[in-house]
Amino acid sequence: MDQDITAILFDIRLDDTGQFDMEFDRADFITAGRLGNLMTTFLSSEQARLGDHIRLRLINPTPDRIFEIRIDGLTGFCVAYDGMPLPELVSLGNLKLAPAQRIDIIADVTGDVILRETVPSGGEELGGIMLNGQRQIRSAPIAPLPANLVPAPGEITQTADLFMQGGAGDGAHGGFGGWAFNDVSGLPNKPLISARRDEAVQVRMVNDTAFPHGIHLHGHHFWETDQNGARTHLRDTTLVAPGETMTIQTGSLGGNGSSDGFVPSEIRGSAPRTAVPKGLVSRADGILARRPEVPLEAQGTGHPPSQAVPSANPVGSHPPQRPSALSVSSICAIAVIDILADDISGAVTAPKVSMRIKTRRKTQVIQLLLQPSSKGRSSDIL
Repeated sequence: MDQDITAILFDIRLDDTGQFDMEFDRADFITAGRLGNLMTTFLSSEQARLGDHIRLRLINPTPDRIFEIRIDGLTGFCVAYDGMPLPELVSLGNLKLAPAQRIDIIADVTGDVILRETVPSGGEELGGIMLNGQRQIRSAPIAPLPANLVPAPGEITQTADLFMQGGAGDGAHGGFGGWAFNDVSGLPNKPLISARRDEAVQVRMVNDTAFPHGIHLHGHHFWETDQNGARTHLRDTTLVAPGETMTIQTGSLGGNGSSDGFVPSEIRGSAPRTAVPKGLVSRADGILARRPEVPLEAQGTGHPPSQAVPSANPVGSHPPQRPSALSVSSICAIAVIDILADDISGAVTAPKVSMRIKTRRKTQVIQLLLQPSSKGRSSDIL
């Protein structure tokens, strides 16, 4: 490759003065999420030569925006989805990326490379790579990337249904919030599936709502399937359209250890290397799930597996759920959200607040530094 370029798609909501809009419309919780009014792209390189052979890595890290883009000035193919090489090249056309999805492209530069959002603007320019010089045009064809070594699912031993419910215009459900999975809002009492390492499971996801949902499986990749049940793309995030049913299959669930809970949850950013969900999305309305630690290997990154955390339980056992060392970041995130939920500017007089977080292995003290925000309504967490 002459260049390896990362393109980070970006969506932000600004107020009338051009500043970041701190207000939050409660209606966003039950509609399409907190969509911005400014879309752009951050590029690791903004210049290329005519004829350059480049790898372009598209990343959508936004919490709610589904990007549909086209790219002018390139001749090439999609070669990977979500870090997993495609067995066959996919032609460039209009590309759709749900939150947390990634697409890798290998292509030759034929002009100014312009990324355009096709929906809803119909052609809004997001960013570009401008021509600066020329090189000899290459003639060798583009070939698929080498496949990652991942286990294929064996015989399906467990199946489950995941019904997405709620949102504006939807009927009543058994949960307490605006959204629910299988009539449950918030933390479920037990996992959707409990499985042993290397057990093959299948989940049928039914979107009974009026809105598309990006569904991310933390720490694992899965196969999307077509209407005939044949496996298609290997991904870690899929997009389920309103009224659509999507079936996914996963092979080795445990990575380096046992898997004591298979809990798909609404999209909350890029994949961590543990199976502990982290963060919130503006539409989720508390749809979170916590499960015991699951040691995992890094998949599809080109890096060696992360160091496994030895499992204290034999494969196949299902101990009671309890926080682990890998859960600290989730606990911290929840604690920070709880603090921000109150107007702490009037309740806290000391400039520092400490939280004591106890896990199985050690107790950690997290210190939060507070400063008044520019609008004086709350405090920023430093």
